[in-house]
Amino acid sequence: MEPEPGPDPAPGLDRDMEPGRDPVTGPVPVTDPAADPDVEPLHRGGFRCRLCQITAANLPSLRSHLAGRRHRRLRWLRFERRAQEQRSLFVSGFSRGTAPEQLRRHFRAFGPVATVVMDKEKGLFAIVELQDAAGRQRALDEPRHVLEGRRLRALGRAQDFLRLCADADPRVRPLGYAVRLWAGGQRLAGNRAGGGPLLTNYALTLLLVLFLQSRSPPVLPSVRRLRLLAGPQDRAQVGGWDCSFPRDAAALEPSGNDQSAGEGEPGVPKSGRGS
Repeated sequence: MEPEPGPDPAPGLDRDMEPGRDPVTGPVPVTDPAADPDVEPLHRGGFRCRLCQITAANLPSLRSHLAGRRHRRLRWLRFERRAQEQRSLFVSGFSRGTAPEQLRRHFRAFGPVATVVMDKEKGLFAIVELQDAAGRQRALDEPRHVLEGRRLRALGRAQDFLRLCADADPRVRPLGYAVRLWAGGQRLAGNRAGGGPLLTNYALTLLLVLFLQSRSPPVLPSVRRLRLLAGPQDRAQVGGWDCSFPRDAAALEPSGNDQSAGEGEPGVPKSGRGS
């Protein structure tokens, strides 16, 4: 991925909100550990921080962790990532050789563009970040994007959903890598362009998510459960469908399925020549 430099000017930008600014020197918010959404009480006693994936033996240890540099830094990075997601679009459908400046000019009609990050390897997609969420929403509301006679696809929440699933359980990422490797070796998937008989990695990952949602007990929560867990700020309607889900994996309950990814889920093919 190669960023295209030179954001559109944004007068009045608060420097405290700029990406990359280290927030750990700022004041530490007063946090009630019992009410912190990142904290999960453990049955055997103690607490687990879902954000940092660490355990604390007691309340004093937990308070010390929540006030510590690592937790505050990760909390800020999460805030930064959420804000960036609310300003960014996943764009595909343009012709090979399209320059970042062409995409910048197109999306500038909806608001100032912060940056355009191109897929450097294949040039098949780009991440367009606008300078505010309102501009992104105007671009999403546009029913038809056309650049040089080609219709563009501009998406928002599809990538957010896959990121939520990957963050929800530590087994999801390694299992996803293994399944993609197996499917590529069997010539079932790996089509980056989105056409032809092979599955794209995106489609294959969605199939894996469905599989993990259907385990007993499930590894990932169902779509219905995700809708129930979504907060007011997470509500989204796309084409008349309720596509609400939490933006933060800390809002999800831990899975009751304790099988390790190394053991292999029933129904997932094992890699190898005989698979």
